[in-house]
Order: sequence, then C-alpha cells, then structure tokens
Amino acid sequence: MARVKARKDAVSGQSRAGVEESLKALENCTIYRGHARFAGPHEVQIGEALLTAEPIFINVGGRAVVPPWPGLDQVAYLTNSSMMTVDFLPRHPVVVGGSHIGLEFAQMYRRSGSEVTVSRWLLA
Repeated sequence: MARVKARKDAVSGQSRAGVEESLKALENCTIYRGHARFAGPHEVQIGEALLTAEPIFINVGGRAVVPPWPGLDQVAYLTNSSMMTVDFLPRHPVVVGGSHIGLEFAQMYRRSGSEVTVSRWLLA
C-alpha cells in the first residue's frame, strides 16, 4: 500500500499542477474561477460573467459529510478523502454506505488482500 499511495501522490500531484495549464492551452476553452449561480434555465453567472449553454453540465466534485452518529467521535474512521492518505493495508475495513466511491475503495482493498465488509444501510 505504501507503493500504491506513492504512485497516487505522484499522479495526483502531476494532475493538479498540469490540468489547468493543459486546459488553458486548448483552443475554445476558458477557465472561470469563482462562485456560480443559475441566472436562468440555460444561464450560469460566475462573478460578472454570464455563460449561456444548452445543456449545462454540473461537475463540482464533493466533500465527505461525517454524519452525527452517536459514538462516532469515539472511534477512528476514514472518509473518502482521508482514505487517500493511507499507506498500509487495513486487515478488515468496513465501508458504511454502498455508494460508488465506497464500492471502489472496497474492491481496491479486497483485491489488495483485505477482508472487506460493505454495509449498504446507513446507521441511524
């Protein structure tokens, strides 16, 4: 897992550094930074810029939400973000919630030799 993490770190570091520069070099590609809001059914406003398109594709990424489960603050746990820093193979990870990202991690760890449990139900 240390080698897997090192490879991930190298690839994601190159990606972050090079993606924006690569996009800037593309013809007919403009990068906008800022908060966006819909101004109409086919319009998005970012700062002073009003962008019009049909369709508008939203791909904003996401952040892990840690639910307010009783006792969760008493145990060590990982989210989809913090799991990317693991440099060891967990013996038996439990994935709570069977989302596509959770299932990706489950199969990765299972293929690497961990015994994996996936809970498709959220805890109450």
